[in-house]
Amino acid sequence: MKRLVFALLLLNTVLFSCSSPKDEVINMNEIIPQSENYKEGEDQTSDDLLENDFGFNQKLAMELGIDVMEVDSFPEAMFPDRFLPKSIQKLNLQFKDDAVFFGQWTFKDSLKMMNALFNWMDCFGPKCKSLKYLESASFQVDALLLFVNDTSLTYISASIPLDEKKWQLYLKERYGIVLWDLVIVQKKQRKANWYRFDVNESGKDTTFLKLN
Repeated sequence: MKRLVFALLLLNTVLFSCSSPKDEVINMNEIIPQSENYKEGEDQTSDDLLENDFGFNQKLAMELGIDVMEVDSFPEAMFPDRFLPKSIQKLNLQFKDDAVFFGQWTFKDSLKMMNALFNWMDCFGPKCKSLKYLESASFQVDALLLFVNDTSLTYISASIPLDEKKWQLYLKERYGIVLWDLVIVQKKQRKANWYRFDVNESGKDTTFLKLN
């Protein structure tokens, strides 16, 4: 574990100090240990995935128990926007009791994704809170989920409870992403837990494997 933390801190230092002249994709497996069975999924855009104008599949979400009643765009700027992502999706999802923020940033390569992630963790939220990898700390007052793979960040935030298993399944069915290099789960007014979504010890089933 000490080697893992050191590798991440070293990569963070490199990203701050220099920029890569090539658009090289570094697999997160080289940094965060994973199963050899990891395969990057493809965005599912078939006709059976009926979407609204914002790219969110409300029908699929409802089928999975995520009861989204209405979808609206979220026009305000956010910290990851400044790192020139290839695509940005920022939405307000209206539930019966409250709204949920859904944001996804996709980058050209893993270096850009890691740069955005570590910079965001160094200045998270309106109070620019500095957070360390695997730190047992509270990111924010509201509940949050943060899913990370080689080239994307998916951030979900709400004052109502968030079910990480339902959202993991939505992202799998919507984008074809089976495994995640890093998943941060924080309940409202609690401290964050760090996971990866990977193949368990049996080698057959996928599950949340705790890192901290």
